[in-house]
Amino acid sequence: MEKITNLKIIIVGLRGLGIKIAKNLILTGPREVLVYDKNICKINDLGSNFYINEDDVNKKTREEACYKKLRSLNPYVKVTKYEGNIKNNIKKYNLIIITEIMKLDEL
Repeated sequence: MEKITNLKIIIVGLRGLGIKIAKNLILTGPREVLVYDKNICKINDLGSNFYINEDDVNKKTREEACYKKLRSLNPYVKVTKYEGNIKNNIKKYNLIIITEIMKLDEL
């Protein structure tokens, strides 16, 4: 448990798999979880992401739609969303979870 409480984690992608991983990790209590998904919510996201609702479709990014709900899961975990250039701070994180297909240069 001590190792978990000191973890700083980045989760890239908040579709079905990513949101489930984010929820479960936040409930276990790491120090910090940063979520990143700049894709706009689509109608098919309603079937895989339980934090997205119809009002979010075509209006918000997955990150924006899920952020507050994820933050409310555990008050002891610092849940943040991507701000600025993630490459500048990447070394401060212990674990990076990528659940989306990405171009090699982005990785």
